[in-house]
Amino acid sequence: MNLNVFDLQGPEFLAFFAALVGVVWLLQWRARRLRESEGGAEGLGRSLDPVAAGYLRNGIAGAAETAIATLCARGALKVSGRFVETTAAAPFDPQGPAWERAALATFAHDRRADRLAASPEFVRAVDQIAAALVAEGVAVGPKQSAATNRDAALASVLFLLVAGVKIAVALSRHRSNIWFLVLLTVVAIAGSGVIARKRLATARGRARLSALRSLVSRSRAPADPSAAALMVGAWGVFALTTPEFADLRGVLQGYR
Repeated sequence: MNLNVFDLQGPEFLAFFAALVGVVWLLQWRARRLRESEGGAEGLGRSLDPVAAGYLRNGIAGAAETAIATLCARGALKVSGRFVETTAAAPFDPQGPAWERAALATFAHDRRADRLAASPEFVRAVDQIAAALVAEGVAVGPKQSAATNRDAALASVLFLLVAGVKIAVALSRHRSNIWFLVLLTVVAIAGSGVIARKRLATARGRARLSALRSLVSRSRAPADPSAAALMVGAWGVFALTTPEFADLRGVLQGYR
């Protein structure tokens, strides 16, 4: 009995290859899930603060958008035309959160809203937030992302190797009906890429973000500045649909 899979006829080999792809996809997905379930339990049950929620939702852009909206709602910043300015209503607090100090320092000398996400001080502050979220198991860390990308690369190499050997065997036997296998290989590699696509939040993080969203519905106007900040963190600034936030929506459209 010949157990060489490369001697299988076209339809039989395609069925074998499809089964191989399915098994590899399942293992790749399972490995990612297990990897992203790692992390300390100290964050369980703790609610997300607005800027952390903004980071989980849209990375550094989401954190910057939420920081600006939070400080505007608090009165520390104000929208003036197409710019964002500091105010005297809330004096600079040297003991405040690092992201707040960085945001106020940035807008003290540069009034363009889109500059905050590129501010080195603000990026460092958000990196600290991200590191804390990774430790809690709610954000995907660099090591997890690297391992996930490595799995996708190994899967792609396996698909190319198996398909390449079969194509070489087929051509050596003067068979040219290889295009279905080529197409299936492309689909297999693309599927591995989809499984490994970049994600900021783990399953635990997505659950906490979903819980926050259930508390701050987009259909309701925020009752106070803290509610407005939570809404922006959970949904983005365009969740603030009431007229008093029109200028803020306009100045933050670059973060959409």
